[in-house]
Amino acid sequence: MNWRDDPIGNDEDGEPMFRGSLSLVNDKGELLAGIVWFFDEGPFYAHAMDPANPDVIRRIGPIRTLEAAKQRCFDAMEGRIPDLSKRAGYQRT
Repeated sequence: MNWRDDPIGNDEDGEPMFRGSLSLVNDKGELLAGIVWFFDEGPFYAHAMDPANPDVIRRIGPIRTLEAAKQRCFDAMEGRIPDLSKRAGYQRT
């Protein structure tokens, strides 16, 4: 698994949609988790694969620091966040 910087698209006004964006991908290039932020100092909005339903990515942020957001993504994927399945989610592509 590797964290990679994602390209940041522009909104309809031509401004960047985010200040930063990271994705955690496996060796096949499949998305496992991601983090986006609007300001250098955060907060960091994290989302990760639901271990109970690997076809779904669940929202788990906002989180105060980038390193804590990365750790929280691993916590989610390893089943250490209670009631993760009750959080908002979307289909993993």
